[in-house]
Amino acid sequence: MHDLKPLDILSRFLFHKKHINRDKGVVNTSVFTEKHPKGFSVFNITSLPELKIWCIAEEYVVPYYSQLLLGRCELETQYYEQAHLTIEKSEPPPKHYNIHGMPVGTDYEEAKKLSLRQMMVSKSKLILKI
Repeated sequence: MHDLKPLDILSRFLFHKKHINRDKGVVNTSVFTEKHPKGFSVFNITSLPELKIWCIAEEYVVPYYSQLLLGRCELETQYYEQAHLTIEKSEPPPKHYNIHGMPVGTDYEEAKKLSLRQMMVSKSKLILKI
């Protein structure tokens, strides 16, 4: 369950080069792949100033990674919901949510997953840190 509005912006902080297509200035579809049972982590950054967004990353996310923070991917809540993904509030830290539900398994599910990821990439915004 979550308390988000459809136009609220969720940010996923990016640490892996494979998630970023620098030539095109977009994220790769792999950024939306569910990799663990808790789903993937995002933060509600709606109406936050740029500096505050990066402070959230430095305080709550960077300490858990050995890689350098490369950037972030922003996507409105409505697109996660259109992809039939589950958004769960997961505080602490503040403004934190987990995204669940990317289908995995059969060829049909894999094709469906790729289609959903492509739609999400087309609607997302990449902001590079470095």
